[in-house]
Amino acid sequence: MATFGNTTATDNNWTGKGTEMKVGGKYTLSEAGSVSSISVRLTNTNTGHAACYAKALIYSNSSNNPNSLLGTSQETSIADNAAWAWKTFTFSTPVALSTGTYWLAYFGDSTADGVDLSYGVAAGDSQYDSDTYSDGPEATWTVDQVRTYLLEIYATYTATPSGFTGLTVTRLLQG
Repeated sequence: MATFGNTTATDNNWTGKGTEMKVGGKYTLSEAGSVSSISVRLTNTNTGHAACYAKALIYSNSSNNPNSLLGTSQETSIADNAAWAWKTFTFSTPVALSTGTYWLAYFGDSTADGVDLSYGVAAGDSQYDSDTYSDGPEATWTVDQVRTYLLEIYATYTATPSGFTGLTVTRLLQG
C-alpha cells in the first residue's frame, strides 16, 4: 500500500470547518491506483463539540479546482472530545484513479460544530464548500473560499501494475 496527500501531523487548527461543509486539498497521484481509504487529521474538542458523523470524498481536478465527485467513503463516527488523531474513512469499493491531480476532502454532518481540521506549515491548495450532509455530497464543487493551507489529509491506495488491462481466463475442454 502507498499514500498520496499530506501525511505530516502538525495539529495546526483550522477552526469551524466541520459542519455541513466539504473541505479539500489538492494532491497529485504519481501512478495509477485504487484508493481504499482516506485519513484526515482532526479533533472534536472545539466549542459546540458533540459526537458526529463524517465522510471522505475524492473529486477530480479542473483548472486547479475540485470538479466532479469520484468517490464517497462509508460514514464514520467521530467521538465527542476526540483528541488530535488521524481518522480513517474507508471506501466500500476502492476508487480507481489514473495518474493525475485530485482533491481529497472531509465532509461533516450538522452536528460536527466542534470538529477542527489540521493543516501543515507549508503552503498548499485547499478549498471549502458549504454542502448539506443529509442529502449526500454534491456531484460538483462550488467554491466558497480558497486557502493556501496544506490540509493534513491523505489517501491510501494500491498501485495498478503498468500495462495491466485485466485478466482473461480461458478453459479448454477436452472431449
